Amino acid sequence: MNLAIAKGISMLQMAFIGVVLAGESALRMVGINNNPEWFAAVQENKIGACMGAWFFGNSIVSSFHSTGAFEVYFDGKEVFSKLKTGGLNAQQLFGDLDAAIQSHYTTQGGDSAQKSSAL
Repeated sequence: MNLAIAKGISMLQMAFIGVVLAGESALRMVGINNNPEWFAAVQENKIGACMGAWFFGNSIVSSFHSTGAFEVYFDGKEVFSKLKTGGLNAQQLFGDLDAAIQSHYTTQGGDSAQKSSAL
């Protein structure tokens, strides 16, 4: 559902930019013979209107694509997942990451302090 809305907003964004760049001829093609009041202001500042449509449209579209996912992997294994824990706790994140690093180096054998300092 969110993906369809995001695609629709992107299409409207591109259509608006196309109408702005094409000018009055684009309105005539769709059967609008009298220019709307806002159209004159847009035509006076085409670059500003296009940039505004671009940034505003992209910010809306990105909010529909956002999942809130934040995951940390170390050595191919998931160390932390915001989706699984339901939130982001920095202390927990760094604790889990430290434990994964320590586990990795202790299973590799040798002194973990020496290998850590080599990083």
